[in-house]
Amino acid sequence: SDLDPPYGVNYKNDFYNDSADFVKIESIKWLAEFYRTLKNGSHCYIFTGTKSLNLWLTNIENSGFEFKNIINMPSYCNGQYLKNNFYYRTEHILFLSKGKAKNLNKVDFIKTSDSWLNDKRNNKKQEFTYSYPNFWDFIFANEKANTKKLLHPNQKNVKLLEILIKLSTQEGEIVLDTFVGSGTTALASIQTNRNFLACERDKGYVKIANDRLENWQQDLLRQKEWLEKRGVNDFFDDIEMPKDGKQGTLI
Repeated sequence: SDLDPPYGVNYKNDFYNDSADFVKIESIKWLAEFYRTLKNGSHCYIFTGTKSLNLWLTNIENSGFEFKNIINMPSYCNGQYLKNNFYYRTEHILFLSKGKAKNLNKVDFIKTSDSWLNDKRNNKKQEFTYSYPNFWDFIFANEKANTKKLLHPNQKNVKLLEILIKLSTQEGEIVLDTFVGSGTTALASIQTNRNFLACERDKGYVKIANDRLENWQQDLLRQKEWLEKRGVNDFFDDIEMPKDGKQGTLI
């Protein structure tokens, strides 16, 4: 499962509650439901900000999940000045498993260093490494606001989610996201030939996600064009539309 719950940054309106107190209480319930829903051996990824790390780590201890690691990567911020502090430019992904974790899949997204590739001790001359670090400086966690019109204020990078999905599932398996927002996890599931089950309480975002999924091939083409303009090759070019055209449910 790929999950992007509220961050506890004390944003609140008539519909949405992202207060620290709310997340502190509700995260216990969320973890219990995540654990109940997932199969044994499943991986669980939870996105969170720096200020919420301690809250989640504390609650995970009594959740039944096995804490595996924290994946860290750069994140686009709004440029807000922080007096006597440092910018929050890092996103964290908590990596958990239900019981003994199944093995991570071999995914070609981190190239073997030239030094090791040419080292005489290296008997396996592989272009990509399958020993994954927990700091990913080659990709941003979210979409940059001024490069395209965002569909959600914390819209995640679909390429990042494709990597996580490929690492932890096989084609045809189900990916769960209970905070799907604009539908990025669902889109990444389709583009990697997985099924998905997605939940979103905001009817406006449900419509945005459904519209996005109906036009997912156009969205993919737009992403590839954006990458090519910057000289970046798309390493996921083997995407095919499922024969029945139905891969998931958004509720």
